[in-house]
Amino acid sequence: MKHLFTCAILAASVLLTAGCQDDREAGAADERKEAAVSEGSFVDPQPQEKTAEVLALCRDHWVFEYYVADDRQASLFNRGRWYIFQPDGTFVSGHWEEQTAKGSWQLEYSRDRTVVVVNSETGQPYNGKPYELRLHLDSNNDREDASYIIAFNPLMDISSWTGMPKSQAKGIAIKAINLIDRPTKKQFGLE
Repeated sequence: MKHLFTCAILAASVLLTAGCQDDREAGAADERKEAAVSEGSFVDPQPQEKTAEVLALCRDHWVFEYYVADDRQASLFNRGRWYIFQPDGTFVSGHWEEQTAKGSWQLEYSRDRTVVVVNSETGQPYNGKPYELRLHLDSNNDREDASYIIAFNPLMDISSWTGMPKSQAKGIAIKAINLIDRPTKKQFGLE
């Protein structure tokens, strides 16, 4: 009888532990799913002025090659994120081969902006007075809402993004590269 009682208690504790484990796994799966397809809202998109920078942003996929943050896990995880910007002020974004969000974007110039004239033969902007570019993202996944100061290399196929102080991206530095297709882990040497 004593042996039967011990077995019953052992069986009950195993079932309770397994049930708790299933709940934790289900909760973790729900959190991952929520992070991937969170359905928040975003401001109505506004068509963007056709400047050289807007045309560069609206070309193909902008992929995070490097993502530097205080949190090492965030730095590793966010590598491979990408954005496709449209001139109408909308974007879609994702991570590796998956699309995870959509939203609106706006490129804002600092007050001392000069008009950028594009050379029709090379497609490159002429040198002008320096100005600051601010990229504002409003995503249906509220975790992706952010504002960055961005800069391009002369060919406008590589950009740096620095999180603005009053943004969720504060303290984040990103190197984004322009790719024709969505990135794969194999391209980045992760497979």
